[in-house]
Amino acid sequence: MNPFGCCPSPWIQQYEALLKIKKTALDIGCAHGSRSYQLAQMGLSVTAIDKALPNVLPCQSIKFIETDVRDFIFESYDVILAINVLQFIDKKTQQAVLNKIIKSLTSGGLLFIESFTNDDCSFKKLSSGGHFNHNELREWCSKNKLCIIEYNEDIISDNHAPMGPHIHGIVKLVARKDTNEI
Repeated sequence: MNPFGCCPSPWIQQYEALLKIKKTALDIGCAHGSRSYQLAQMGLSVTAIDKALPNVLPCQSIKFIETDVRDFIFESYDVILAINVLQFIDKKTQQAVLNKIIKSLTSGGLLFIESFTNDDCSFKKLSSGGHFNHNELREWCSKNKLCIIEYNEDIISDNHAPMGPHIHGIVKLVARKDTNEI
């Protein structure tokens, strides 16, 4: 199974009990919308954004918006997903987006980030420089008073055209905005 495919995410599914009690979600870089549909099936009202929205199907609980995250006006959300998107923006812009995420995440809100690290095979090839350093997101959580629920840095093997066999350095984060910090 391609971990970057269009199927609902088992990773998101394992947090269903926490997600079902939330009301609103933002899916940044939603692509085909698989995670957006998944959240909508859990009862959340979802805003899903991407620079290009290929083949998304209308859904009453999802508002699809074709826009760049840099131009998007953030509102308030109980859940924010930024999965496989932050590595494609430069570090300065990435920090601005992370600041918008923190400000728009409600008290007790959940944040899911999955991104490439400097261990990724594309690190020196992408001009954006948006790969995360070792422990960078962990330190960012601490600085912004986020309670880490899950944090994992790993190297995974992948094999697809046109690259063939290669590795990805991945960081996965699930965090909750401290309810005491408003």
